[in-house]
Amino acid sequence: MEDSGIQRGIWDGDAKAVQQCLTDIFTSVYTTCDIPENAIFGPCILSHTSLYDSIAFIALKSTDKRTVPYIFRVDTSAANGSSEGLMWLRLVQSAREKEEQNLEAYIKNGQLFYRSLRRIAKDEELLVWYGKELTELLLLCPSRPHSKMNGSSPYTCLECSQRFQFEFPYVAHLRFRCPKRLHSADASPQEEHGGGAGAKDRGGGGGG
Repeated sequence: MEDSGIQRGIWDGDAKAVQQCLTDIFTSVYTTCDIPENAIFGPCILSHTSLYDSIAFIALKSTDKRTVPYIFRVDTSAANGSSEGLMWLRLVQSAREKEEQNLEAYIKNGQLFYRSLRRIAKDEELLVWYGKELTELLLLCPSRPHSKMNGSSPYTCLECSQRFQFEFPYVAHLRFRCPKRLHSADASPQEEHGGGAGAKDRGGGGGG
């Protein structure tokens, strides 16, 4: 990436890790060929050294608005034969809602795979979210109905009042990002919905 030298100067020994994180967040993946329905890609390489390097990474980079300065074009018909070829899976952006999702993440034999949900046309961006099993495993279901506010933001966090346009960034916020929910769960680990540190650890190791 163009800014790798800058990152090395700022972060010294952590440059490689920081650069990898930035690459994962700020890259969109486009296919250079048609992908049939139910095509399988994987496994996605994870080390489980942190929450960001676990199956939770898809939710952790889920946002309403994406600023993606880098585009990675991949021949998905030829890139599934080696571990190096599979590194592009980490770069696929998170879908924001079911309507734009074209890949589904699932676990097989303790490893993370992606499956195409429909035919994906050449030059289309790949967008992934979790299948039903992983959605339940990571507790990515709202524990209560979302608040519909008058105006343009249909999803509002009842704890911190942050608003979202799309469902998936909203549930990712509830599960991993809301500071008030996480603080409350840390203070009361026996709370019914328990979205705090204990659940976070559970989500991070789910694919191991």
